[in-house]
Amino acid sequence: AKTGKAFDHLKRQFQTRKVFKEYTILTWGEVKEDRGIIDLSIGRSKRVPTKMVVKREKEGRRAETHFKVIKYFKNFTLLKAQTKTGRTHQVRVHFNAIGYPIVGDKRYGKINRRSLWAYRPKGPGAKIKNNLDRLFLHASRLGFYDLDEKWREFKIALPEKLKGYLDKLK
Repeated sequence: AKTGKAFDHLKRQFQTRKVFKEYTILTWGEVKEDRGIIDLSIGRSKRVPTKMVVKREKEGRRAETHFKVIKYFKNFTLLKAQTKTGRTHQVRVHFNAIGYPIVGDKRYGKINRRSLWAYRPKGPGAKIKNNLDRLFLHASRLGFYDLDEKWREFKIALPEKLKGYLDKLK
């Protein structure tokens, strides 16, 4: 925002969940459903307070992520994900919880005892998995109302580094 008034206007929209956010993500594993809704509560980890985890409904805050598969690769899935709530690290926590961690996610993409993820990379993806030095999560669309209450939507192209990573999977 260029002005304090615009900043406050946009901030209110984030707080009231009126901002549209869509992400392009690449997950490990081939997501079974071609579209779906992840509705799992999220809260701070008791052991690591800077980390978010899936919690029982009464202990966490409701979080909802809608997703649609864009393309399958061997051992990977490219998806669009829309957050209907705006929880910290929501997309990362949700996809890890359902067994499909996001490629490059060193914080949430680890295998642990409670994770549903039992996938061990083999084949073409196994060789290049460490060649990405960032998270494959990209804010690809953002929409909000400007100060004149006109809907504005922006599409942001996938960065070259992420495009190159996808090319290696083909």
